[in-house]
Amino acid sequence: MSQTQDEQYVNFDTSEAISTGLPAAAYDHFHAIPILPHLLPSPPLPPLPMPLYLSEALQSKTLTFTFDGCTESIPNLHEFLCSWPPSRLGAGGKNNDGTYRTMNTVDVEWIAVNTGQSPWPTCGSGNTSFLGSPSHHQIPNQNRRETISSILHSSIPVATLGSLQNSFDHLVSSHRVDGAITLTVSALDTLALSHGITSGKWFMFVDEDNVDRVWTGVVEIICLKLGAAAKGVFARVGKNRENRQSQPFQRHDRPVTVNQEYLIYIYVPDFSNVSLVFSIRQALRDLGAELGYRGLTKKIAFKMDLYSVLGIYSRNQWRISVNRWYE
Repeated sequence: MSQTQDEQYVNFDTSEAISTGLPAAAYDHFHAIPILPHLLPSPPLPPLPMPLYLSEALQSKTLTFTFDGCTESIPNLHEFLCSWPPSRLGAGGKNNDGTYRTMNTVDVEWIAVNTGQSPWPTCGSGNTSFLGSPSHHQIPNQNRRETISSILHSSIPVATLGSLQNSFDHLVSSHRVDGAITLTVSALDTLALSHGITSGKWFMFVDEDNVDRVWTGVVEIICLKLGAAAKGVFARVGKNRENRQSQPFQRHDRPVTVNQEYLIYIYVPDFSNVSLVFSIRQALRDLGAELGYRGLTKKIAFKMDLYSVLGIYSRNQWRISVNRWYE
């Protein structure tokens, strides 16, 4: 195990992973990302009941297709894509008898595909599930970040959340004191791994004219092209609620234009699985080239859910980039 100053690069076997208190899965594909051993909690903390992105989806108006061993067929997948195109959010969806209903009848705000174990109860037939819980998109913009953080906090075991907050507070209180730089990417990576909050996402803005074909391509990537490597990946698409009718407008000194009408997120369970993270990114580039859609070939951001849990957003007081990767 190599070491530079106080950093260690993860290259352990399973027994070493267990002895340090980190989940063994945290070490898979992780030899290139350093950790800070002094930030590891003791004793080991309870695991999360499910990835945070599933917890958030359970508390929003998300219609989800679960692609698993019972339903992983191309006809099933394409039937879902044809029945629920994102461009028709708020316009329509197909009933089991082939007739159409308005999506507003079930008040869908997100359409999603899940390749992991489903926490959703079956709704109707097949493998499409929907929960009509109150959505944080109904909340005024100024409170939305706090609401998302609250949803994520409620999904984390109390002991884990307490340990995480204490560790973060220590990093903040000592940051830039006597020249010390404690709030670093490596420190945040270590907190994510040691507390089991490892999920993250690629995200992109898409215009209405292209959203259906881009979404279809994204779904085919995670369900068909990446195969077993994409197990546990979760993708969702919805309207960008900050994309007002009066275009363009300013948000954080950046113009928001008409090509940002929809948002697509692609979540991975563990950011440390860099092989999966970047195979998804390359597949998106290939899709952009295939479709002639520049929005997928230019740089897009990968963000970690840990940052939302800790309240680290753009233009934060610590000047930390909210993008773990920007490729």
